[in-house]
Amino acid sequence: MYPVEACVQPSEGQWVEYLAYDRAYLNSTLCTTQSFFDFVRHSALSDTAVYHLNNTLQTLRQNLADPYFVTSDSTISTVLTLVILADVIDDSNAAKRHAQGLYQLVHLRGGISALQHNRELQVKVLR
Repeated sequence: MYPVEACVQPSEGQWVEYLAYDRAYLNSTLCTTQSFFDFVRHSALSDTAVYHLNNTLQTLRQNLADPYFVTSDSTISTVLTLVILADVIDDSNAAKRHAQGLYQLVHLRGGISALQHNRELQVKVLR
């Protein structure tokens, strides 16, 4: 199991900060939020969710080409969000591809220990 502190304690605003400066993370959050409401209504992904998913993928590609963003915490968080979303909507192929990308990003960053400054993210990646 994971330490409860890493699972439920709010951080120092890092997730909100990502929303302010990383468009890929912002769009992944909007997509996930809309997908949650779609799921609760027992409906397929809405046009709004698909719109934000497409924007997520487009801006994520830009981040992956940017040396500042390529292995940033916010980019890793964005890909992690895509893994979770793909799993929730039962798209195992996409979940596998995103998980492989997540592994590559963490590897490029220096491994899971390179995330020790951000315990919440480190624990989420390990899940």
